Amino acid sequence: MSLRWYGKDGETGPLHSANAALMTDVWIPHSFRDRPYASSHFARMVNWAANNHPFYRKFCPDPAREVPVLGRADFMSHNDLLLNGHPETGRTSGSTGVPVRVSWSPEKQQRDAEASQLFRQLVGGALSRIRIVSAREAKPGECWLDICSPLDEQLAFLHRELAGRQGVALVTYPTNAIQLAEALLERGETLPQIIRLVCYAESYEQEQEPLLQAAFPNARIWNNYSCSELGIVAVRCPHEPDFMHAMSPNVGVEILDANGLPVADGDTGRLVLTDYWNTYSPFIRYDIGDMAVAGCCPCGKIPYLSFRRALGKVRGFLKDAKGQKRIFANIGARLKHVDGLQQYQIIQEQLDQLTVRYVAGKNASTVELERRLAEELETFLGHRPQMDFRLEPVIERESNGKFYATKCMA
Repeated sequence: MSLRWYGKDGETGPLHSANAALMTDVWIPHSFRDRPYASSHFARMVNWAANNHPFYRKFCPDPAREVPVLGRADFMSHNDLLLNGHPETGRTSGSTGVPVRVSWSPEKQQRDAEASQLFRQLVGGALSRIRIVSAREAKPGECWLDICSPLDEQLAFLHRELAGRQGVALVTYPTNAIQLAEALLERGETLPQIIRLVCYAESYEQEQEPLLQAAFPNARIWNNYSCSELGIVAVRCPHEPDFMHAMSPNVGVEILDANGLPVADGDTGRLVLTDYWNTYSPFIRYDIGDMAVAGCCPCGKIPYLSFRRALGKVRGFLKDAKGQKRIFANIGARLKHVDGLQQYQIIQEQLDQLTVRYVAGKNASTVELERRLAEELETFLGHRPQMDFRLEPVIERESNGKFYATKCMA
């Protein structure tokens, strides 16, 4: 693995004179101004894009002026400009609308491969893997199953593949890991052969860990924060698991308040990302739609920007009567302890209107479940909106293989 990951080309790396000269002509975000590597690479990318890429000639023609924060809608509505004639190499999930088509340059692909290699090193090296993921993420020759497969089929697949094996890694989405854990424990089973559980692609809630640890007693649990647009953005700290470290040699990270300024440690803000290397489809000051909690990891062993956790898309929030976002994880952990509630999905069409889909366990009282759900949601939102309860046999995954506990369209 390249030495640049540890200081020679990262957050603690030197500021070359050529890059320093560039910075005098480019506006630098507040979050980067005391970080030489971030400042110089941001300046280099902005200068290049403003002069060479049609998307940024439109949105950022003058690098000396503040670079605007752009959202997914900006990229969707100008997707051909973003591709700039390059072949599509991936696309976003489309769960928030029409997918954004992206193209990764060879340098970008190499950089993300190095990030993946670093992640494997941090978690203890390569292991034999079993992947339960979306079919479109499967790779030739690997051991995998479509995440949309019924739960009984997934369990049978795991038992079959784990027979006679030890020291295996399971890779899947957080919501699927939880469902597997619940099903195993209901059967009185555990899977001690799994020594690493890697969760990705969805927002990870640390409140879920005791359940996962019970079902996978020998597993060390890892999660990374990644996206189709930029690849691996951050990984869980192996020394302080409440924190994540950004892949700072590849990606610039800002956590901003409503005024576009960095939030204080412990506060929640919008996650705004800059890719330093992709010249085919650059993402500069990209508001990906996720939120994160700012914070400095105390490990002192990984010299990259850290934050406490990413909180998921706006669909990971509901809005109160004033339109303020409320982090759903704060109530999600409580709903997990409602007796008889097996699955739920809350859709907020308007500020005062919710559709509450739920799956009830055998012999559970739907009247009691709806009463508890209404009470918890009223406490969480600070008011009682209209609630349309819908009892479902199952709440399906989206076409991208992911499950969303909330969808906020208000």
